[in-house]
Amino acid sequence: MRRAGAALVALLLVMAAPAWAQSQEIVGDMAGPYQIIPTDGGAACGIQLTAERIGDAWRARPDPNCAARVRASAAVVAWRPMDGIVLLDAKGGAAMTFVEDETALPSSPDLRAPKHYLVPRIAGYTRMPRPAELVGQWTLRSRGRAPCLITLKEARVGNGKPKRTIALGQGCAGKPLPGRLTEWSMEDMKIMLWGPDDIMLMLNPVADNRYIAEPGAWVLSR
Repeated sequence: MRRAGAALVALLLVMAAPAWAQSQEIVGDMAGPYQIIPTDGGAACGIQLTAERIGDAWRARPDPNCAARVRASAAVVAWRPMDGIVLLDAKGGAAMTFVEDETALPSSPDLRAPKHYLVPRIAGYTRMPRPAELVGQWTLRSRGRAPCLITLKEARVGNGKPKRTIALGQGCAGKPLPGRLTEWSMEDMKIMLWGPDDIMLMLNPVADNRYIAEPGAWVLSR
């Protein structure tokens, strides 16, 4: 029965797949462990995108907990690169479609209002915090410098957008960084620290409550 079921899945994927075939080299470069990250703060879901052919697609293996964490992933059995990444069900239909451009993370269902991101798996990163959860004290470190204590603040004025500011504490003297940082924001999964005259630190998550600015010169943690 299992062999018959696998054969049926492969047949359905072949019938539903587009006529053109993807480059095995591209697929090999893209294959690996990924995470589906809900943008609402829900728990992340791990998924393995393999280079194992299944019809005209490639096998995908969601973690056992994915069905509970990201409901749409429960049907996923395969994947295909297509202006991003499409996760396919057993009938070859799109269970989740992640679109991307040069500046944005692969996002589902679209770039304007993403509900999920698909990123290479980040060890120790279990969920994407909401901006309000980032409010509070953090430590900003740089090689060869004393740690700088900063406080991320958020204030709402009427019905307008929240005003997000930075209060500098002990160890933050120095120009232009970190002594002139004044504001912060969250862009997709990144924390952005801003100052006048285009001063900016873009910090990417490497674990829960730990972010780095490439190539690791600055670390923000708590």
